[in-house]
Amino acid sequence: MGKPKNQKIAVIISLKGNNDKLIEAGAAIAAMFKKELCLVLPTKNKKKHLSEKSNCKFREIAQSAVIKNPELRLSTVNAPGTFSALPQQLADNEEIILIVASADKVKQYGSALLNSPVPFLFIDKKTTFSTTFSTVTLAFDLRLENREVALWGSYWGRFNGSKIVVIAAKDRRKYARQKMAKNILFASELFQKFNITNTIIKGKKSSLRNAYEALEVAYTTGSDLLIILGSSVITPLDRLIGLPEHKVVKNAGGLPVMVINPRLDNYILCD
Repeated sequence: MGKPKNQKIAVIISLKGNNDKLIEAGAAIAAMFKKELCLVLPTKNKKKHLSEKSNCKFREIAQSAVIKNPELRLSTVNAPGTFSALPQQLADNEEIILIVASADKVKQYGSALLNSPVPFLFIDKKTTFSTTFSTVTLAFDLRLENREVALWGSYWGRFNGSKIVVIAAKDRRKYARQKMAKNILFASELFQKFNITNTIIKGKKSSLRNAYEALEVAYTTGSDLLIILGSSVITPLDRLIGLPEHKVVKNAGGLPVMVINPRLDNYILCD
């Protein structure tokens, strides 16, 4: 029998500014899923060792997190090198299954998100938000990878008792409606299997605008979390005007947004 995996919830921190909101969210999620909390400090240089001053500050942040969350296991990682490769490295080397990051860095983290086998959860550090995550809204379009969205929705429902609200895209073409029907059936059966309270709402927007509609619904109904798929295909226009997921995170205000990368197979949460 293999050694059980010690999965972790990562929080990307900075030595400048306040990390309290990010750590608070990460700690709540780690406790919820019964995982270890891991504070990750990315550094642009390739040196594995921090300066004495930086190392001291990093220890202070970690010690503060331990004091505030004595029930949690906590680890720290100094992560030198390019940020785009960081999610894969964290997943492979540290058993990270979710990365909590600051919403104001979403564009900066764009390449990392596109290369990530684990979801990013973006938090606005300047606003107040609920860490109960009692209601979770899912944006659901025609892509097969929305099953990853349903799977993560089921995690919140199973381990936190969250109510799940699905906003289903309204597509006109027959093949698109058929794909949507299969996705909805998958989600319905999954939620039923684990006895998860859920509501499926037929949206008014197509798959191309579904994430924006889900954001509006989540925000106006007081949802505690929005889960969306990232971009499957990146066009030159997307790079010029910005990716949809970046716009959703930017406009979410105090609503935490989880973005799942559809371009890679995602690591799963182990019970």
